[in-house]
Amino acid sequence: MRLARNFIYDPSLVLYLPLYKLDGSSFMDRSAYGHLCTVTGALWTPRGRNFDNVDDFISCGNPTQLQISGTTPFTMIVWFNADTLGGGNTLLAKDEGLGAVNKWWLHYRDATNGLAFHINSPANEGFYFNSTFVPSSSTWYQVALTRTGNDWTFYVDAISRNTLSSSQVMRDANANFEIGRFQGGSFWDGLIGKVWVYKNKALTPIEIQHNYLMSKRTLA
Repeated sequence: MRLARNFIYDPSLVLYLPLYKLDGSSFMDRSAYGHLCTVTGALWTPRGRNFDNVDDFISCGNPTQLQISGTTPFTMIVWFNADTLGGGNTLLAKDEGLGAVNKWWLHYRDATNGLAFHINSPANEGFYFNSTFVPSSSTWYQVALTRTGNDWTFYVDAISRNTLSSSQVMRDANANFEIGRFQGGSFWDGLIGKVWVYKNKALTPIEIQHNYLMSKRTLA
């Protein structure tokens, strides 16, 4: 049992949201930090929160632990099941608003690039890291993104889908960490079951697989 729950007690874990367990209009995340998260729409279901692609999102504020900048190692993991997939459907984001330089978001880009991670550059040109994996609707997936040094890796269902070497820095927005929307639009359509964020740590392939196998039992 202790092994199955190690990912919860990892000291680098700064956000853990088993959304299928978290009812109500607000709740504390299950990491050691207990960040207060507030819900707009995003109805609770026994398999996660259902986002309507119109105005639903969850905000977890802008605490220090969720501010990732420079070349800080990190891991972000999301379980999702889309009703429909269109360009921009957003899973996670920090965004100061239209025209702002400092922003990042994890989203579905298009039917060629699939899931993608985007960071704005100082020139507002944008950095894209594409997973090259195109999910299907009405199917559960676990997507994980890791970064350590210049090494970036996308995983889907614990399988490495794409890697990239880049010194691109993270440009943390002076904005809330949000689930399900970007820039007041680009909303998610479907279920989001679980979210993890690790700061100062890129999970190894074995740790990603462990997380996948342990957490899929309640969703997929």
